[in-house]
Amino acid sequence: MRLLSLVSCLALTACNSSSDERAAAEPEAKAVESAVAAVEPPKAEPKAEEPAAAPEAPKGPPGVSFTNVKDGDSIPNGFELVFQVIGKTVKPAGEPIDDKTIGHHHLIIDAKGIEPGTPVPADASHIHFGKGQTKHVLNASPGQHTLTLQFADGAHRSYGPEWAKTITVTVTEPKK
Repeated sequence: MRLLSLVSCLALTACNSSSDERAAAEPEAKAVESAVAAVEPPKAEPKAEEPAAAPEAPKGPPGVSFTNVKDGDSIPNGFELVFQVIGKTVKPAGEPIDDKTIGHHHLIIDAKGIEPGTPVPADASHIHFGKGQTKHVLNASPGQHTLTLQFADGAHRSYGPEWAKTITVTVTEPKK
């Protein structure tokens, strides 16, 4: 507060002084500015926020795939499968059911893919990802299994073999 009073006093003196008096008071004013700068932290310049990088679109031919497992792999029970689609957009079921540019994944375990236009059944072998999920923790008995990733429209109607990918994996006991 004393510092503020001193600065105010100097400012009033400078306004009412001749140019010679102001010149003489200049070093004192600079000393006061330096003292103020030492006491008050510098004001931070607002940082410009960097725009978030858009996720890179997957590259490749249109279709579905498992991104972290391939045909012939051995995976432990409890392994998290990751799905992707190229050429269509993942949306929850029911969002416009007749829009052929969108859909959602289905995982078919040890059963055949679904013919185009046929609804994917809902049972233990046909897992629906109607909320638009792109990951699933696999719970299967140890041994060899076929996994078919099937893409379907908003009414769960299959887009057929062009939008399906089947691999065979060996499921092992989880590592302890």
